[in-house]
Amino acid sequence: MGFLTAPSTVLSVVLATTLAALFHLWRGVRARELLLYWPVALLGFLLGQAAAQWIGTSFAMIGDVHVLEGSAVALAAMFLANWLKL
Repeated sequence: MGFLTAPSTVLSVVLATTLAALFHLWRGVRARELLLYWPVALLGFLLGQAAAQWIGTSFAMIGDVHVLEGSAVALAAMFLANWLKL
């Protein structure tokens, strides 16, 4: 089973979207910022997922999705985007 199955992809998109929305509620001011945070969260979640698979961790997984690692990298990416004022 790989990460790019339909249920894993849908769960990853839902988690990244939820993280972006929560981050926008906390730090965002304008709607334009949500349009920035969403793709940054998706990319960060994907990078966290790939890193966790490469390292071989299996902590806090739902199916094939590394929830903890993906969420941590997505949040770090959104903090970086916010700090850089992209």
